[in-house]
Amino acid sequence: MGQPFSLPRDVLAITGQYFNPVRLALLREVCTDVASTVEGVSLHLLLKELNLMKMSPFATDQCLKVLCQWSPPLRTVKLGNCTRLTDAGIGYLPTDNLRFLDMSTCTALTDASLSKLCENATNLEVLNINNCTDITGNGLVTLAARCPELKIVNACDVAINARQLVGLAPLCPNLAEIALNCTSVTDVAVNELTEKCPKLMSISLCECKGIANSWLHPTCDTLQYVSLAYCFRTNGSIIDQLTQQCEQLQHIDLSQCRMIDDDSIMYIAQRCPFLKTLKVTAVYLITDDAIDTLTKGCKELEVLCIGECTGLTPAAVVSIGVNCTAALWKLDISALNVTDEGLQALAHSAFAGTLRQLYSSQLTRASAESISEVARNCPELEYWTLTGCLSLTDEVVGLIKECCPKITMLNVTKCPKLTVNDPATKPKPHSNNIFVSGNFHVSAKTSTLRVY
Repeated sequence: MGQPFSLPRDVLAITGQYFNPVRLALLREVCTDVASTVEGVSLHLLLKELNLMKMSPFATDQCLKVLCQWSPPLRTVKLGNCTRLTDAGIGYLPTDNLRFLDMSTCTALTDASLSKLCENATNLEVLNINNCTDITGNGLVTLAARCPELKIVNACDVAINARQLVGLAPLCPNLAEIALNCTSVTDVAVNELTEKCPKLMSISLCECKGIANSWLHPTCDTLQYVSLAYCFRTNGSIIDQLTQQCEQLQHIDLSQCRMIDDDSIMYIAQRCPFLKTLKVTAVYLITDDAIDTLTKGCKELEVLCIGECTGLTPAAVVSIGVNCTAALWKLDISALNVTDEGLQALAHSAFAGTLRQLYSSQLTRASAESISEVARNCPELEYWTLTGCLSLTDEVVGLIKECCPKITMLNVTKCPKLTVNDPATKPKPHSNNIFVSGNFHVSAKTSTLRVY
């Protein structure tokens, strides 16, 4: 056996960057060279990010204590879904250099965890407390008072009321993105936020059912992303104001906003030349004219979701195929009255070669030939839903696999012409990374795609 030797500190430090943090902590316990390096001047090279999301079921307060006992200069901490962590565990985090903190779905955490953070995390810029249901607006206000650099806050499923949101607004002068979905938030509170946060670029008010049409302050003109999904009181007046004030709008989600009509879509089409995403799923009042105007006016559109818009006819899908450019990569036309003409328009569109996601469930009038034509002309498809397609056959599924080599998810449940295998069989992943959902099979002799 050779003689033991010591590695230089800088070599150990550089090597340590490639260790899993848990393994690094364990090495420290058994190797004096590693221990001295960790505690030495090269510490800053060792661990700047702590990610426990992949081992979330096993992440405990004791785990954090072991990992952080030598006070690594963490800048990024990802604790998403670590449901066993408590407020005491958060107290072990070294926060002097912390910039990014994800505690989403850490359901055991309370306001006390934010109180511990705000003692030293004055440089914090990104905070994700999505689905931390025991954290309230009071804790967030307490943290914001000590963290003036906050730029991004995801507080969905956090109990924030209107008064707390008004208190938060002046504490976040650098806020650029915020996501909320609490029913007690009002127009007055959000209006205060859009006034006091002059750098605000993204606001998600999804499911904020207390929101109506006067939440946007007249001075706010920086918004690029707006989600009002499931805000049932939203109507065309706020869309009129929004599209006039915010000329850089790029992403708009109005899903389930059932008072939105053609006028609102016309405002967007005429005033948002840089629009990249529009989601109007289950908005029943919009018609073919609105979709035609939209697709002609917004040439940078990348994502378009119009599924379940019952006011649309087959002509709407034809307009999309004729007018949309190669920028479009995601399209949702689920539960629409789609005919062969519409699918042919998509198959021969400018975006056929770039389309990656297509949601087209309930194709009750389209033929197998038209579906095959889409497959042949859309080789970049990665995700395709064909649930409830009455004409889909085993042969077409085989063709899809052959013509779309990048596809990783194909949903074909409730397609009656597919060969029945076992109705009780559950979808399974396949060795070639293709996941096909449906109760049928393709023979292994004719296809490498195993379908369950």
